[in-house]
Amino acid sequence: MEENLIIVGPKWDRRVIDLVVPKHIDEIAVFVSGGMDSAILFYALSVMNPDVSIKTFCVPRSADDAKTHSHNVHDKVYKMLKRPGSAPELIGTADEKNSLKPTQELVESNRFKLIYDGVNHQIPLGFDFPEFAGFNDQHSRGERPWRVISDVVRTPFLPLYKYHIIDLFYKLQAEELIEPTHSCTANTVGRCSKCMWCKEREWGFNQLGLTDPGKC
Repeated sequence: MEENLIIVGPKWDRRVIDLVVPKHIDEIAVFVSGGMDSAILFYALSVMNPDVSIKTFCVPRSADDAKTHSHNVHDKVYKMLKRPGSAPELIGTADEKNSLKPTQELVESNRFKLIYDGVNHQIPLGFDFPEFAGFNDQHSRGERPWRVISDVVRTPFLPLYKYHIIDLFYKLQAEELIEPTHSCTANTVGRCSKCMWCKEREWGFNQLGLTDPGKC
């Protein structure tokens, strides 16, 4: 790992990501849903940018109880960092389908010069997984279609697949942070093992030959 870059992924698919906040920025916003992607993004940004103030946000979706899982992730991150921290600011409504509208509203508020989101690529074509009901055929694979396009929004995980993000936990010796994360969008507790997000998580660990230490 170089000063500003981290190499993640299996030997057959290495990717390089930059998680260092520009020097002229002293405060950033990060969306933390309680899932694996935003959890490790929050932790990595905190570790690699100790002098940057990080304000977190959560869309309190009732479908997967994002509020509870985001709080669990925050508690774990602050414990790992060995410092106190505040709970995420809730933004958007409980019936939001994704973070598109809340992200756009935060961008338009001009509260932050940079807003980080853990959006990434979906499972590529060639793998037999169920379609997520909210996606049409054109967007059922590859780049997630609800990403907000803005100079303010940073998406360092966008070129990554799930196995790259899982590997980042291990690169940063943050495996214990996996346990409180929640990926399922059908159940508020545990896994349905059928939805796209459960399958994607399972696939990611399988690609690395690892066992998922989490429960949901």
